[in-house]
Amino acid sequence: MISNLVVDGLEAVVHGSPGHRRVHNINDVRWADDFLVTATSRQELGEGVLPRIAAFLAERGVRLSTEKTVITPRAQGCDF
Repeated sequence: MISNLVVDGLEAVVHGSPGHRRVHNINDVRWADDFLVTATSRQELGEGVLPRIAAFLAERGVRLSTEKTVITPRAQGCDF
């Protein structure tokens, strides 16, 4: 439960401004303390969304797992 509370508010950080979300088609799905973020641009994920997520989590004393955090094409899918 504590892990789930840590990521409360992450959606607003991921999406940025409403216009930004629409331009880059940014979406997120969250399962407890795990989450998946999609966007139309790999660059937007790597240079925009990922740093915002890292900063959000750092404020709470946690960090992303470098082993689990990957940027892959949607067609390749993902494995939880």
